[in-house]
Amino acid sequence: MKKTPNLTNKKTEPADNASSSSKSRASHSERDYISIENFNQGSKKVYFTEPATIEAIRRLGYTCGDLNCKSLLEFKRPGCDDSVTSLLYNKYEAKRQRIIKEITETRSQILDEEEKAAMEKLNSNSQFDQNNNKTDLGGTSPFVRIEKAFLEKEKENFLNIQKQREIDLRRIVVSQFRDFFQHQKNEESLQKTLYKTEQIAQLKTQIIMTARSKACQPPKESPQAVTLPPMKPMYVDVHLERVKKLREEEAKKREEIRIRNEEHIKVTHERSIELQEQKKEEHLKKINDDENRFIKWKENQEQIIQKKREKFLLRQQYEKNVFQNGIKIEEDMKNRSLAKINQSDIRSKTQTETFKSSLHSRLENIRNRVNERSIKAQEELQRQKNELEIYRKKLDDRDSEIVEKRKKQSLDTTLKYLSRSLDRDEKAENAKRLGIRKAYMAEMNMKKRYDDTATTQQLLAEKQKVINGKHLLDSKFQAQKEQLLYEFRTAKDPNDPKCKKKIAELLQISEDELEKLVQVAKSTVGEFARPQTALASIRSRANSRASERAASSTK
Repeated sequence: MKKTPNLTNKKTEPADNASSSSKSRASHSERDYISIENFNQGSKKVYFTEPATIEAIRRLGYTCGDLNCKSLLEFKRPGCDDSVTSLLYNKYEAKRQRIIKEITETRSQILDEEEKAAMEKLNSNSQFDQNNNKTDLGGTSPFVRIEKAFLEKEKENFLNIQKQREIDLRRIVVSQFRDFFQHQKNEESLQKTLYKTEQIAQLKTQIIMTARSKACQPPKESPQAVTLPPMKPMYVDVHLERVKKLREEEAKKREEIRIRNEEHIKVTHERSIELQEQKKEEHLKKINDDENRFIKWKENQEQIIQKKREKFLLRQQYEKNVFQNGIKIEEDMKNRSLAKINQSDIRSKTQTETFKSSLHSRLENIRNRVNERSIKAQEELQRQKNELEIYRKKLDDRDSEIVEKRKKQSLDTTLKYLSRSLDRDEKAENAKRLGIRKAYMAEMNMKKRYDDTATTQQLLAEKQKVINGKHLLDSKFQAQKEQLLYEFRTAKDPNDPKCKKKIAELLQISEDELEKLVQVAKSTVGEFARPQTALASIRSRANSRASERAASSTK
C-alpha cells in the first residue's frame, strides 16, 4: 500500500509563472490587499480583497470556492482503493493550480491594461494642456472613435480657417498699401513727366522766337554764329540705354547658347565614342562565344566518335566470345561421345564383378538410412519436450493475465462510474462558470454602453461649439474686412501713424508687425502692375499737351 501524504495543513508557494513585472507593479498593494500572489494556498476558505484579482476571477467565471484547499480524506470513495483516492486528489490539485495560473495571467493582463490606459490618459492630458485643439475623452467603441475623428477634423478645419482668415486680412492690408504706394508712384512719375515736357516746350518756343527775330533783322557782318546742338528730350537717352542694354543681354544669351551647344556636341561626341567601344566589345564577346560554342561542339563530336568506337569494340568482343563458346560446346559434345564409348567398354566386364559392386553399394545405402532415422527420432523427442515447456509457460502467463484483467475490469468499472460523476460535476461547473462570465460581460457591456453614450453626447456638444465658432469667425472676418476697407477709403494718407495704429488694432497685431507688412507692400510695388504701359500712356498725354501749348504759342 502506497503512503499518501497528509495535506490538511500544507502551505504551498505562490504560482511560479507570475511575471516579475506584475509583482513589481502590485508590490505597493500587497500590504493592503489579498491577491492571487500572496494568499494562503493551504486555506480551506479562500477570499480576496484586491480589485484586479476579483475582476480576473469574474472575467474567467470562477469563484473563490474553486481555490479552496481540500484534504486527501475528502476524496475517499466507497469501493475504491488508495490509488483512486490519490488520483482524484492529484486531479483536483492540478485543476486548482491551473486555475491559479490562469487567474495570475489574467490579473497581469488587467494590470497592464490599467497601466496602459493611465499612460494614454496622462499623455493625452499633457497634449491637451499644451494645445487646446485635442480632445481627451474615454471610449473605444466605433461610434465614439468616429465622433472623435469628426471632432478632431472640425477642430483642425476651425484652426485652418482661423489662420486663413488672418492671412486674408493681412493680404488685404498689403494689397491696399500696395495700391496706395503704386498710385503715389504713378502720381510722382506723372508730375516729373509733365515738368520735363513743360521745360522742353519752353525751350522749343524760345528757339522758335529767337529764330523768327533773327529772320526779321537784316544780316550783320559778325563773326560766325555759334550753332547750338539740337535739343532733344531726356527720355530719348534713357530709351537708347535700354535698347543697348537689351542688345547686350541678347548677345550674352546667344553666347551662352553657343557655349551650351558646344558642350552638348562635345558630350554627344564622347557618348558616340563610348557607344562604338561598347559595340566593339559586344562584337568581340560574340566572336568569343562563337569560338567557345565551336570548341564545345568539337568536344561533343569527339565524345560521340569515342562512344561509337567503344561500341564497335564491344560488338567485336561479343562476336569473339560467341565463337569461343561454339568451340567449347563442340569439345563438350566430343567428351560426351567418348564417355559413352567408355561405358560400353565397361559393360563387357564379367557378371560377378558387377553384382558384388551393386550389393556393396546397397548395404551402404541401408546403413545410412538407418542412421538418419535414429537421428530424426531423437530430434523429434527433443522438440516435443520443448513444446511442452512452452505450453506450460503459456498456461501460467494466461492465468496471470486473467487475474490482472479481472482486477483491471473491476477498476475500470469503478473509474467509469466515477468519471461519469466527475463529468457531470465538471459540466455543472462549466455551466455555472459560463453564467458568471455572461453576467460579468453583460454588466461590462452595459457600463461601456453608458460610458459611450455619455462620451458621444459630450463630443456632439463640443462639435456644435466648434461649428458655432466657425460661424462667429466668418461674421467676425466680414466685419473686420469691411472696417479695414472703410478705413482705407476714408483715410487721406494710410501711411499716417494714427491710421496705422487703427489698422493694427483692427488686425489685433503690433505696430512693428504692421510696419513689416507695409515694407512688404513697398517692396512688391510694380510687380503686380504694368508701370511701363502706364508711364507710356502718361508720356503720350504729356507730349500731346506740350505740342498743343507750342502750337498755341506760335499762333
